[in-house]
Amino acid sequence: IKDGLIPVTIANNGAVTTISKTDPNWYSYGNKEWANAILVTDSSRSKYLNTNNVPVTESDILAYFVWIPRYAYKIWTTDATTTTSPQEIGIRWERSNQEYTNGLQVGEYRTHPAFWWDTDGDRQIDNGETISGIWVGKFETTGDATTPTIKPRTTPLVNQTISEQFDMALKFNGSSLTNKRTITYGTGTSQYGLTSANYDSHMMKNSEWGAVAYLSHSIYGINTEIRKNNYNNGEQAGCGASYELRNSADTVTTCAIPYGESTAYPQSTTENITGIFDMSGGKWDRVMGNYANTEVNGEFDVTVGTGFFAQLNNQKYYDYYNFDAVTSCTITTCGGHALFETKSWYNDYAVFVLSNAPWLIRSGRYDFDSADGVFYSNKNTGRATSNDGFRVVLF
Repeated sequence: IKDGLIPVTIANNGAVTTISKTDPNWYSYGNKEWANAILVTDSSRSKYLNTNNVPVTESDILAYFVWIPRYAYKIWTTDATTTTSPQEIGIRWERSNQEYTNGLQVGEYRTHPAFWWDTDGDRQIDNGETISGIWVGKFETTGDATTPTIKPRTTPLVNQTISEQFDMALKFNGSSLTNKRTITYGTGTSQYGLTSANYDSHMMKNSEWGAVAYLSHSIYGINTEIRKNNYNNGEQAGCGASYELRNSADTVTTCAIPYGESTAYPQSTTENITGIFDMSGGKWDRVMGNYANTEVNGEFDVTVGTGFFAQLNNQKYYDYYNFDAVTSCTITTCGGHALFETKSWYNDYAVFVLSNAPWLIRSGRYDFDSADGVFYSNKNTGRATSNDGFRVVLF
């Protein structure tokens, strides 16, 4: 917790209250209560920073985040050609300075790759490149292109290319993407109260999606299928369906389980309000996972040879796959990415990237049937559509 990120607790009715970061009641992962924090407006920040038990006005909140602590997961398969059944994923917490656990065989533990930040872009795990955890957007990104937000009961931000979405995620620490190729890091404090010196802000990578998915399917999460968001056009972040799976044409114009109006939230990664929402249904979630540094329609401008992919210091911002079939995955290339290990769990759609659609999307969409889910994967061109949202990650 640094800069303007404020630790909070959230009641079942959605009421937000500040809490000291040292208060033992802030979170309890053993009880499936994950740590939450918020970003607020400039004008209200001094009212909430470094306080305890102060009610937060919803209109002051710009974004909600949930903490995913560093962990290693227990390997249950290394065979990308065989589909396994849904099962509890073994989780072992790790310290931020702990040596990377490099298990390769069934029964061994492996540090989840989301907690490796490839600072020098050499795709080798070097000393000092592991992190203590990540702050994940609690909802799909909302708001507009000037002030993206992360808020419930609002409409996800869509109709952007993947490079525009990447640029939106950078805004949270005051950074930006220039000409689809160069990250300009922010100076000073952003409108969200963050600095680039203390926080990296980026569009969610596929491995980071996997980190949330695996923790959700452990004793620390819901440990079963997450209820989908089937609200019409996916236009209400945090909504939950009235039952587990719905017909592909059976969308609703009123939300069965609205965020802030229930005592249980099966559409959350924890089955309660402390978890992450919209990871099944809603809008498709684009993630930074790419086939062989491939661009479509000029996205990230890789063809000129000096674009986003060619910059060594940008390789940490995406997962690289130099093959176009999930059956080619190995534990070292895809382990923890919620691809081959969880292929077709709960009948979730499982399609991989190709040269003409090189970007991964997750979660499914509001109007799909049992294909939706946290283990859903599909390919995408990266062009602007009304169906593709994204998430922001901080650390």
